Amino acid sequence: MASPIDLTSKLLSFIEEDANQWELAANNCKALLDHLPEKDQATMGLNVAAYLERAALHREFVAEIKSEIGRS
Repeated sequence: MASPIDLTSKLLSFIEEDANQWELAANNCKALLDHLPEKDQATMGLNVAAYLERAALHREFVAEIKSEIGRS
């Protein structure tokens, strides 16, 4: 059975990788923006912003958990 520290480490790694995937999705959408019809660019731009925000939230959450772990 994995220890709580091992499980926490695995969970944080998973969340960090999820943040990377959100950022990758944002970058891929951003690369497509210029190739879309103008009417679709605003929607895709909102997706880019949402994906980047999601990535940032994931990273902030991981940093907060790591900070709390470091204090205990």
